[in-house]
Amino acid sequence: MKESTSVYKLGIFIPSLGRAGAVRTLTELPKSIHDQVHLVVHKSEYRKYKEIYGDVVLRTSTNGIGNVRQWIMESSAYDYVLMLDDDMSFSHRQGTKLKPAGPKQVMNMICQLYDWLEVGFVHVGISPRFGNFQVDTPFADVTRMNNAYAYRVKPFLSQGIRFNRLQVMEDFDVTLTLLEKGYPNRVSYEYAWAQRKSGDDGGCSLYRTSRTQAEAAQGLKKLHPKYVKVVKKTSKVAWKGFESRTRTDVNIQWKKAYHPKRDKQSGISKFL
Repeated sequence: MKESTSVYKLGIFIPSLGRAGAVRTLTELPKSIHDQVHLVVHKSEYRKYKEIYGDVVLRTSTNGIGNVRQWIMESSAYDYVLMLDDDMSFSHRQGTKLKPAGPKQVMNMICQLYDWLEVGFVHVGISPRFGNFQVDTPFADVTRMNNAYAYRVKPFLSQGIRFNRLQVMEDFDVTLTLLEKGYPNRVSYEYAWAQRKSGDDGGCSLYRTSRTQAEAAQGLKKLHPKYVKVVKKTSKVAWKGFESRTRTDVNIQWKKAYHPKRDKQSGISKFL
């Protein structure tokens, strides 16, 4: 990976809600690429964000994270779109530990995703910090990704993929749909993201409840019945808006959902 690799075809989009003045992700990204970064906010919060962050703020009249993500994909003029949650920090592997990533490492992380998109992957992502060392290789194919991911825009749209079929778990739906259509993903484990605890003020805590969570789990099961199992999971503390520490969630068989394309000209199964 060359540090000087150009990523001019990539737009970086950070949806944000209720966190003006607290968008940590923006401070983690190298200033050299801030002209390709877009902080996407609802029009009702636009002035507040604009006063703090300036020209990186992009206004939308769309409500709901799935609708916002879909709006980004359909409105982007870039070939590739990278979406990041608004409260992220990044780290990189150094031996058997994860160390905080500085601007150089974050740029290399973005370049890695860019290069994978360039060789033909339609969807790629970054590992969460929790569980990162459960995978001892620099990357993994055909696996879960959430919160930090990038897409090739044209095939995404041409395949009719949509982020707004579910109110939450929308990224799981997109990943499963692309796998089922024969497009493998690749997730970096050389780098990792972390964020504030689930249910912190702002973001999805403003609309995610135990009910919307349960409805999304059942909805994901209905959309992908062969690969999704609805289960109960318990957290150390209750998420904001939830009545208890136990929530309805899902277990997903990612590799079984992947159906390689027979046509070698489509998909990139030859790389796997």
